[in-house]
Amino acid sequence: MVTLSGCGIGSGGSDDPDSSSGSQNVVDEQQLAIELSGDTRYRADQRVSLAYVLSGDSVSGASVSYQGPVELIHDPIAQTLKADAVPPGVYTVTLTAKADKYIAEATLELFIDANFGGQYVSSDELKILTMGRGEISDATDSASTGDDSLAQQPQQRATIFWYVKADDSTAFIESLCTADITVDGDQAIGSGLCKQSVDGQKKVFTTLDVLVVYQDTGGVQLTYSFDGDGTSFDFSLNEIRDNYIATDLDLSGVYRSVLTEGLDYLLVSGVAGSEESMSAADDGSGIQRCSITGNLSRYDASFIAATEGDGSILKISDMVIDNCDLSSEAGYRIAVGEATGSNQSGLLSVLQSGISDSVTRFDIYAYRGADYTDPLSKLRYARVCFNGAPTSLAADYDVSEAMCESLSSGL
Repeated sequence: MVTLSGCGIGSGGSDDPDSSSGSQNVVDEQQLAIELSGDTRYRADQRVSLAYVLSGDSVSGASVSYQGPVELIHDPIAQTLKADAVPPGVYTVTLTAKADKYIAEATLELFIDANFGGQYVSSDELKILTMGRGEISDATDSASTGDDSLAQQPQQRATIFWYVKADDSTAFIESLCTADITVDGDQAIGSGLCKQSVDGQKKVFTTLDVLVVYQDTGGVQLTYSFDGDGTSFDFSLNEIRDNYIATDLDLSGVYRSVLTEGLDYLLVSGVAGSEESMSAADDGSGIQRCSITGNLSRYDASFIAATEGDGSILKISDMVIDNCDLSSEAGYRIAVGEATGSNQSGLLSVLQSGISDSVTRFDIYAYRGADYTDPLSKLRYARVCFNGAPTSLAADYDVSEAMCESLSSGL
């Protein structure tokens, strides 16, 4: 949040009742001053709220005019500027106060970022992008961003994952990538890692110049290149609009991996608004395989005014994956690979949520770090038990009512 006070000679705003006056303007802070305050960076679906205060000996007769984005509504009684949403961009907000011959002015720059969070798919359905919701951090310095123009501004940052499937009957994942991005207006920039199948072998690349550009259609354009390789990529992706998930979706229950047999069950406990976590349960073989533990947290949707909050993306922290090496299986060499590791982070992306039968499917994206020879993975799960009873998917995985009762006792 910033607080700006100022005085200066202004030309008057579009709602200035004295804009045609030819009188001499006098700057005197003892007589008239104006102070403008509020956060300077918002998401495009977020309610914008600024406030101002007048002071000085001549304040009782002052009028205030406003210049800036048309979406902001100036309330001179409440001394506020508010909007349910403002399109992405950088705007100059100027307030000019006048009282007799005295004038004062306050100006700030308002940064509105596109809300990229969600899931996107290419027209051929071979490229899938999952973007965590952007979260606005405190102001930073240019050394941490490498960009002087972003210094001392609050930053909206997000984590993204994307993958590319083979264009053949197998549809195996051939490339799996992640990047940390900083959102600025209608685009986001960053860097990260990709692991890719090259001549049947896994190879890890550093991704440079990751750029996500918001499109008027609601989709995005994703471009990136491999460091040292020179290979560049450019994808056009459309938002998956039929995948709205309520922010309070109950994810608790017992989940089964849809990838291959013999992997541990995944138990999700807790409900929205409280602590939610993941734990593992043996599949009955006595051999622990791809057991996952971790904490889940939902993105804050309380500030969203222009759209419905979407609960399809959750953050995962403190994730531990044990004994999970599927690198010998062709279908999962890139998608999963050697997923074992502690202190992993990532995203949970809900793909489907049924209403009547509690069917839920989700992907878990896990990032271990650049120090690992296999730095990231994607695993998919389906809910087979909910509230201690089998879902309609349970029979597909040979999960009985008795098994649900036993497994659910651990929740």
